[in-house]
Amino acid sequence: MSKNTLTRILHNAIPHAEAGRSLDTLHSSDITKPEFCPREYYLRASNNRKPDGQYINTASKITFAYGNFMSSYMRNVWLRDYAVGDWECINCGWKESFCKDPNLRNADRCINEGPCNFAYKELHVTLENSRVSSSLDIALDIGEGLPIVVELKTMGKKEFDGLKAPLTEHLVRSVLYLHNIKSSKYKDSLNTDELILLYTCKGFGSKNDVVRDYNPK
Repeated sequence: MSKNTLTRILHNAIPHAEAGRSLDTLHSSDITKPEFCPREYYLRASNNRKPDGQYINTASKITFAYGNFMSSYMRNVWLRDYAVGDWECINCGWKESFCKDPNLRNADRCINEGPCNFAYKELHVTLENSRVSSSLDIALDIGEGLPIVVELKTMGKKEFDGLKAPLTEHLVRSVLYLHNIKSSKYKDSLNTDELILLYTCKGFGSKNDVVRDYNPK
C-alpha cells in the first residue's frame, strides 16, 4: 500500500465536520474565549439559531485527540486511585456518583464475571440561575482537606518550555469554575478556594517540575 493511500485513508477516517453547540447550555469554555460575543449569543438564542458547524482539519483533530487521550489516561490510570467523581462501567453501564474508584470497594455486580470496568466521568456544575455550565476535568483527594479540582492542559514543546504563568484564558476559566462550584451541589464536597492547572507537554519538554502558587487577586 502506498504512503499516499494510507494518508487518504486516515483523512477519510477522521470526521472533520463539527456541529454547532446547542444554545440550551452556555459552556464556560466558550464564554472565556477572546472571540466570544454576548450579543451574538443573545441574538441567536432569541431567534433559536444555534451556531453554524465548522470544519476541523486533520492536523487539528489529531492534536485535540492527543489532549483527550492524555486526559483519559490521567483520570483512569495514573491518577485513578486519587480521583473523586462519577464512574460508569463500560461493560454494563452501572453508575456510581461522587466517590473514589468503586473497584476499591469491590463493586462486584457487572454482567460479566468479576468486578465492573469503571471509567471516570467528568463532574458538571451549573451556575445558579443561569445557563453557564462547567465540566471539571478531575477532582483529586490528595489528603489535604476536601478534594481539589484539577484542570488538565497539554501543549506543544515550544509553548510549554516558555510557560511562565497560567494562560489568561485558562486562568479566567478557572476562576469561573470555582464560582460555579460554590453555587452547586458540590459546594460542601469540593475545595472552592483553590484549583490546580496541570500543564503537560505533548513532546519531551522541560525536565524540571515547576509548581507555582498563583493568586488572581
